[in-house]
Amino acid sequence: MLQTWYILLYVKIGKAAIIQITKELVITTHHKTHDYAVIMAGGSGSRLWPMSRRNSPKQLQALFDSQKTMIQLMYDLLRELFPADHIFVQTTGKYAHEVEKQLAEMPAENIFQEPEQRDTAPAFGFASAALLERDPEAIIGIFYSDHIINSPLEFNKAVRTAYLAAVDYPEFISMIGVKPTYAHTGLGYIKIRNQAKSYPEGEAFYVDKFIEKPDLETAEQFTKSWEYFWNTGYKIGRASQFFNLIEGIDPSMAKTLRKISELMGDSKNDGEIKKLYSSLQKVSFEYLVTEHSEKLLIIPSDIAWSDIGDWKTLHGMLADLNDHDVITKGNQVSVDCHNSLIYSGDRLIATLGLNNIIVVDTGDVVLVADREKVLDMKELIDELKKQNRHTYL
Repeated sequence: MLQTWYILLYVKIGKAAIIQITKELVITTHHKTHDYAVIMAGGSGSRLWPMSRRNSPKQLQALFDSQKTMIQLMYDLLRELFPADHIFVQTTGKYAHEVEKQLAEMPAENIFQEPEQRDTAPAFGFASAALLERDPEAIIGIFYSDHIINSPLEFNKAVRTAYLAAVDYPEFISMIGVKPTYAHTGLGYIKIRNQAKSYPEGEAFYVDKFIEKPDLETAEQFTKSWEYFWNTGYKIGRASQFFNLIEGIDPSMAKTLRKISELMGDSKNDGEIKKLYSSLQKVSFEYLVTEHSEKLLIIPSDIAWSDIGDWKTLHGMLADLNDHDVITKGNQVSVDCHNSLIYSGDRLIATLGLNNIIVVDTGDVVLVADREKVLDMKELIDELKKQNRHTYL
């Protein structure tokens, strides 16, 4: 069958074209065998308290979809692009069992247990180390378990383009950017420079600069400009290059991460790995690397994307999808309410005349908050800690 296909193709397009196609097929096949996706799922999601807590974080709950949790939704998206054994989850020990339960199709050995939370720079380094131990040629994509994607086709195009760019630009990390729809002060922004390369499903641009969480006035200016994109946080590149970029800025961190990489694969080294990892500074990859590196590409996209980091964001997305500004869930009755989100459980919540209010009942806690103040949830969490009410965290 293959021989017949080859002869027909030879007659139609010629020997030179066949050689070129064959080369491209070999490159593509080789490339795909080294592509991996890692879902970050170790955070506690405190800004969605009281529903998201230390022992039951938002990524393991069905906040958006009535049937599937947030991590299951992200896994399903990535499953369209990768085989199950090329998808990994990085989480902490206390969430590992629930992750394994919720993602039963994924091999149990594909759950990386980060020794402790040290923010995203050490986390990305740890994931890179774990994959390099398995595949020295690994191309790694970092994704998040608490993001909602409402345009899977656009997501797939952007991700495929980013992995192609990782092959063509091995010294760069590619990021996926989304055109801002409003002035969000809780996200990072990426300014694009000139084009690097055009691909069948997207384009790669060099990054001019990265701006983390600007003030409102600046964010409004960015939203009006075609040059600025929201930073989704998704990063794709060679696992070895994550190390290299960290090393260029913090050689000590890179040295420790490389030592961890050497120790992986043998359970007797777990204690030493934990000790080494706890010595790393707690710092984000954005602050340590992306704000300073020149080895960055951006893939602009039209993904309908949202980082569900707080109640206001969740309410806004649900309101847009349902074409209604009052979002309710559970046992509740509301009259003359506007621009509000009301989550209840078994207990009836009755609301009258609310405007711009978030109400969340989890059985042991009832949160009532101004919709515009939920970004300051940390102040409430800190007050609970100060009063030693740790059972509610």
